Amino acid sequence: EDPETRWQREPTSDRRELARRRYSRLLMDRSLRRAVVVASTAATVRDLMHNHHLEPERATIVPLGVDLDLFNPSAERPVATPYFFHLASSDDRDRTDLIVRAFERYRSDHLDGALLVIGGRLGTRAGGLKKLVEELGVGDVTIFRGDVRDDELAELYAGALATVQASPDEGFGLQPLEAMT
Repeated sequence: EDPETRWQREPTSDRRELARRRYSRLLMDRSLRRAVVVASTAATVRDLMHNHHLEPERATIVPLGVDLDLFNPSAERPVATPYFFHLASSDDRDRTDLIVRAFERYRSDHLDGALLVIGGRLGTRAGGLKKLVEELGVGDVTIFRGDVRDDELAELYAGALATVQASPDEGFGLQPLEAMT
């Protein structure tokens, strides 16, 4: 059979995606009937109970913690130029675009020379965010660091004027906790 004939018989991408989701849900539901689940937040357990009928006695919550040896205040971290820090990702819930817009408004009111440092892997969002930074006229005062190691992250938190998080949907809030530490 030639590939063209086979292609015409295959389901559309929407139908394949629907089938994949149904299969995943079925597999998840069956797995959770037998599994003991360890989650970092009560919200995750509630979601699993609601969406996949996880029995509460099969779940244990182990809160995330902060490495106090790594994340701690230190007077030995000099700051050459004051900056705001945002740890971003490719997830839209980080609302990095909102933070860039807020920084632009801050800069229009305060001519203090502060920078915006954005760390993290932005994935496909990088191009759009860099374009937004240029459009808003803050390209010369915004630094995209990309991936940062834990030791670099600790230094970025410690040296920042403030760490800025705008996510409306944090399950635990590890980033703000690390920054406060």
